[in-house]
Amino acid sequence: MTSDPVRISQLAGLSKGWDSYGGEPPTEQALDRLRGFDRALAYVPMSDGGIQVEFHALGLDFEAVIDPDGKVTEYDLEPAPTQPAVRGTA
Repeated sequence: MTSDPVRISQLAGLSKGWDSYGGEPPTEQALDRLRGFDRALAYVPMSDGGIQVEFHALGLDFEAVIDPDGKVTEYDLEPAPTQPAVRGTA
């Protein structure tokens, strides 16, 4: 698993008007939820030099394969058991 506290702290440091249109900074509640998402991410190296990205939270299971050349070639999204799964190739 990986975490990017630098990026999250940058978001936490935004002030009102950060987008030059009066945008509100992220709330503590939104940042806390983001931290939960970040912990749900996993990066798994593949034997061909690619990377599998996994997200498992909120009743969702998402996996994507990034090929060695950087292309996303496969994905799998399985929502809560009452919803149909989505699978495909990119």
